Amino acid sequence: MNREILFRGKRVDNGEWVEGYYVDENCMNLPFDDPDTGTRYFSFVEVDDNTIGQYTGWKFCDKKCFVGDIVKSDYGIAIVKFGIYKICDNIGEFMFETIGNFIEYENGETTTPQVNYMGYFEIIGNIHDNSELGGLTNETNS
Repeated sequence: MNREILFRGKRVDNGEWVEGYYVDENCMNLPFDDPDTGTRYFSFVEVDDNTIGQYTGWKFCDKKCFVGDIVKSDYGIAIVKFGIYKICDNIGEFMFETIGNFIEYENGETTTPQVNYMGYFEIIGNIHDNSELGGLTNETNS
């Protein structure tokens, strides 16, 4: 199974949202040896650590969904999180806990989107730019 590892963060210098790969500041000036093209350097920008969110692998309405996004469905407004969450059966009975990406509604209920329900959610903002949406927080139980 292939999975795209991608992050999003808000630039420190101008507040622009950028997508890319997380690099520790100690590695920022190291050359990378590419066997096909030779040694090359990459450009880096500093982002606010508090705004970094990893790509979930989900797409809602053709938009990439990151941890920290705020989504809307017929059920309400929710935040996309990563952490420990509970799996329940069809009637709400607790079955087990697991760790991963999940969506948490204001009332504390959690879900994960199934492939055939991806269009059910719409990204309406994120917790950093739109904290007024539902008063949601990014805190998890992990």
